Amino acid sequence: MSEKTCGEISKQTRRRGDAETRRIEIPTKISLTPPHPTPYTPHPTPYTPHPTPHTLHPASTSKLYFFQVIICSIFVSISTQFPYFLTQKLL
Repeated sequence: MSEKTCGEISKQTRRRGDAETRRIEIPTKISLTPPHPTPYTPHPTPYTPHPTPHTLHPASTSKLYFFQVIICSIFVSISTQFPYFLTQKLL
């Protein structure tokens, strides 16, 4: 019998190039963070007391407030009445 042991599969050894085997080089260590941390310097937010051009007109602000009050009052009335309706359906 030859040098191979019983049951072992004989393999042909041949050198192949990387293009033939389609091997992809994978780095051993992948780092998701920069090598050294970036220093954090907080910048103060400038305060502008004057209104910016994107602010709402005072009349539309009062209308918005009115609708917010209406929506909040509807929500409060529904949330306070909900247990009553829940108990009525169960009985």
